[in-house]
Amino acid sequence: FRSSPYYIGKMDIWYGFASKGFDILKNKGIECFIAQNNWVTSSGASILRKDVLTRTEIKQFIDFGDYKVFQSAGIQTMIYLLQKNAKPSDEYQVYYAGLTDSNINKNQLEDFLNIDKLISKQRFFIKFEIAFNNKNYFDTTINFDNPQLVSLLDRVSLKKNFELNEKEVIQGIVGAPDKAFIVRDEELHNFNSEELQFIKPFYTNSTGIASENIIYLCEKNFNNKNIKDFINLFKHFEPYKEELIEAKNRYKTPNKKYFYLHRERDENFFKKGSKIICQARCLSNCFFYTENEYYASRALNIIKTDRINLKYLVTFLNSKLIYFYYKNRGSIQGIMLKFDKGPLLKIPIYKPENYSPFIELFELITTTLQSKENIIEGINNKHIANFFQEIVDACFFEIYFENEMREKNILMIEGINKHIKSIGDFISLKAEKKLETVQTLYSIFSNPDNEVRNRIKSFSLLSPDVLGVILNS
Repeated sequence: FRSSPYYIGKMDIWYGFASKGFDILKNKGIECFIAQNNWVTSSGASILRKDVLTRTEIKQFIDFGDYKVFQSAGIQTMIYLLQKNAKPSDEYQVYYAGLTDSNINKNQLEDFLNIDKLISKQRFFIKFEIAFNNKNYFDTTINFDNPQLVSLLDRVSLKKNFELNEKEVIQGIVGAPDKAFIVRDEELHNFNSEELQFIKPFYTNSTGIASENIIYLCEKNFNNKNIKDFINLFKHFEPYKEELIEAKNRYKTPNKKYFYLHRERDENFFKKGSKIICQARCLSNCFFYTENEYYASRALNIIKTDRINLKYLVTFLNSKLIYFYYKNRGSIQGIMLKFDKGPLLKIPIYKPENYSPFIELFELITTTLQSKENIIEGINNKHIANFFQEIVDACFFEIYFENEMREKNILMIEGINKHIKSIGDFISLKAEKKLETVQTLYSIFSNPDNEVRNRIKSFSLLSPDVLGVILNS
């Protein structure tokens, strides 16, 4: 199968069967699969997507979201119905149905599958027909945009003036198998100081807390060294030697030493310095800024660039605006957002000429969350941070929908800057003074008579078709 034209690394085997089905079908013949729903965005399904777009027309796509169709399999499932076409139309109609609630009963499931029932009073599904332009999806992921949201999503896309490039985003380390390179904290004493320089705290999430350690060995940092000169490392790898050699052969890297990582990545991304850590699978946007050493697992992506301020960028990526955009035009699996490298590169980033008040708000949120004790008695720090995050979201709304907000008299940035600048340079303040400033600004912005607070509260009422839609997503 590896010699098949339908094979690609990281693919699911059923992709090959689907493409083979197109070979067998007569023109205008129908193929219908029930399978995992992530082929529309997965990097391992790029050949299948190309095949679907060039050899068929999509007639129906039924997405079960997080509803478990098969009790014995915890996968997110879809049904597609494709018609083979020697010359697919550039644009054609596609019927889309998506479950939005996984806790449904049998009758509700039948309503969802009933193609004639288009509206759900309980709002547990969405259904629509779209004009699908297949040329928009060559060499990229496939999305089925809700027609009611297309205009809004397009407005976000058109504001883009910056994009990350391939060299600025990497996936974390792959051991193949990872277990062969893991060292638990209680095992560190087994290694001498010379060996410990190759053992790094290993992060599997974006919390900033290392769960274990990894032996980071590769050609670049271990070249010309003999593993037997590092006797405890040698002993560690011995039980995994055959498995590691087999993996190197399987992944077509037989010349790599068996104790080298399969994918070590560019180590500069992990060393001390500004970077953004991104959880690859999460319920919401979950980006984390750090300047610390951060050797990350394959479950994480790392963003590192000097072309845009990373404190601004992490604030932008964690915004409500990007949650709304990515949920509809990014990559999802069931109810989870999938922040893989390809979709990350396509996020429509806006780089402002002036980073104020975003850097200051980033510092306020970070200071609040890092405080071990409640800054304000009786109020949880997380609540305060979320309050400042609402202000951040309001600023990004103004950047992307300035005319809308000006017309409704709900512009935000000028008023926010006025209060923030009144406190001086927040970053240069001492720790105790920073906490006092957080308390002061929270008190100002949360005052019932504060214009910033009241404008935020009026967003859904005054802008129901724009800000209201985003806030309720």
